[in-house]
Amino acid sequence: MIDDAPMDLNPRDLSYSAIAKGRLGRLTIRTLENLTGRPQVLMRLRPLADRIAQGQPIWDALWDVFDLKLNRIGPPLPATGPLLVIANHPYGLLDSLALCKMLSETGQPFKIVANEVYGRAGPIADYILPISFDSGREAARRNLQTRRAALAALNAGQIVAMFPAGATACPPRPFQRPHECPWSSFTARIAMESGAPIAPICFPTQSRPFFDNVGFVHPTLRNGLQINGFYQRIGSQVDAYTAAPFTVEQAITATDATAAMRRKVLTLGPDKTDPSVEGAQF
Repeated sequence: MIDDAPMDLNPRDLSYSAIAKGRLGRLTIRTLENLTGRPQVLMRLRPLADRIAQGQPIWDALWDVFDLKLNRIGPPLPATGPLLVIANHPYGLLDSLALCKMLSETGQPFKIVANEVYGRAGPIADYILPISFDSGREAARRNLQTRRAALAALNAGQIVAMFPAGATACPPRPFQRPHECPWSSFTARIAMESGAPIAPICFPTQSRPFFDNVGFVHPTLRNGLQINGFYQRIGSQVDAYTAAPFTVEQAITATDATAAMRRKVLTLGPDKTDPSVEGAQF
C-alpha cells in the first residue's frame, strides 16, 4: 500500500469537466454537477483528512464517509500477486471505489488503470496508472507508458486492476437496458504478455432511465450526471460477484482473449445478459 500519498483533495478535482473538449462543455458539466449532488458529495468528504490523520486507511475512510456497504459473493481476491483484476463498469465512480476497497483488503500493493483525470485527485493519485482517451501521438505515448508500468507492476508481483470497457454501461439504443460498453484489447494484451492470473469481478447493472438515455441527446449531459449517479448511491450496498482466477491461452489472438475475458466477467453476476451485446459509445 502507498501510505504516504498526499491527502489534500482539492474540490476542483471532483469533477468530470476535464473530459470535455471545450469551455462550454466544461461549464455545462460543472453546472450540472453542482445542481445534482456534487456539493453534498464534497460535504461528505470533509472528515476524510482527519480520518486518515488518525490512521484510518484511505479506502476504508472513503467507504465510511459515504456510508457504503460491500456485499461480496464468491471467493476473496488472492492475497498474493501477481494478479490482474478485471471488472465491468456499470456505475462509474461507485464501482471504481468498490474495486479499490476490495483491492486494499488484500493488503498488497496495487495500481488501477483509470482515466487520467483521476490522477489529479491528490489522495488517490499514487494508485492510478493513467489512460488517455484522446487521439494523437501524445496520448498514444502516455498510454504506452501506462502499459509498460502495468507490466512492470505485475512482473514485480503486484496487483493491477482495470475496467476494460473504460466507460460506464450504456444501452445499445435509446430506452433499452444498459449493457457493458465494448472492451478494447488493451487489457487482453497485458494479460497475455504478463501471464498473470486474472481475477474477475462483476457488479450487477441497474437501469437508470434518465442517465442511461441522456447520452443519446448529448454525451456532455451524461458526463455532467456521473457524480449524481454516485450521490444517489450514498448509504447503499454494493454487490460484487467474484470467482477464482483464470488464465488466457497464449496462442489465441488478443481479440479472442478479450471476448473470453468479457464472458468470464459478465456471466459471473445475476444479470444474465448476452456478453456479445455492447452498449453505445459516445
